Amino acid sequence: FLDDLSIEAVDYPFTNGTIGKLIVYRMEERQRIKIVNYEGAKHLEQSKLEDKLRELDLMIRLDTFVDQTRITRIKTIIAEMLADLGFPNAAITAELRPLPGGPKLAHLTFTIDEGPETRIRRIEFDGNAAFTDGKLASAMTNNRTRKWLPIPQFSSTYKKAGFEEDADRIVSFYRDRGYLSAKVGQPAIRTIEDSADGKTRWVALNIPVTEGSQYRVGALAIEGSTSVRSEYLLSLFKLRKGDLYSEKEIREGLNKARELYGALGRFEFTAYPDLSPRGSDSDSIVDVTLR
Repeated sequence: FLDDLSIEAVDYPFTNGTIGKLIVYRMEERQRIKIVNYEGAKHLEQSKLEDKLRELDLMIRLDTFVDQTRITRIKTIIAEMLADLGFPNAAITAELRPLPGGPKLAHLTFTIDEGPETRIRRIEFDGNAAFTDGKLASAMTNNRTRKWLPIPQFSSTYKKAGFEEDADRIVSFYRDRGYLSAKVGQPAIRTIEDSADGKTRWVALNIPVTEGSQYRVGALAIEGSTSVRSEYLLSLFKLRKGDLYSEKEIREGLNKARELYGALGRFEFTAYPDLSPRGSDSDSIVDVTLR
């Protein structure tokens, strides 16, 4: 609650002539906030910002002492929310101005400069050999380039928070086609150009990928099933020995097995694929055991 604190010890003569010490604490209280404003945001609704701050217990209540740590965290939250809306270059400042009517009363203003909206013109991949850039980009849902024909489709606004889901979808795309160890890195953003009015920045996303080896199914086995014969459960899966491994086919087979066990009254059925890769890079095999 203090901006400054000093302690002073001065001599103090008692009535009996003894010299003692008088300890003086000199304190300066922090300012107390009476007004909070958010100015400059055109695309971030104040109600949504306040809901987020309330959720994170970061709301600044009136007549509370200035807390610079809280102010810094709020600036970070505003920047993150704007980045999710396609404004990753936003600049946020906080200013405290004294108010009349009493000492140490302050008006806190967050000034928001959104900067240009970042839009995607091109999506490029680095490290892909099995699939084209366009094929991999089609697996993404949050960050895409705009298609104009026959009508405008897909927003081209760059959504930083949505990239994690896009990366998961690219990995799933690979795993559905036998690439068990595929990985996707963080995108590098390269500016192509800014619009004449400075409101839009066109960028290219360069996304690193590591494909790894492509696996075919070796053995496919069932363990732990007592109510249904393993042979019948295996018939629910389309994968056979020698097929390219597909996570999608495994998932669909497990859904069928779950329905079967549900029909038998066993609603707590759970199963997962245990993968055991083997072989060389040129002849990669994975044994699948459903447990």
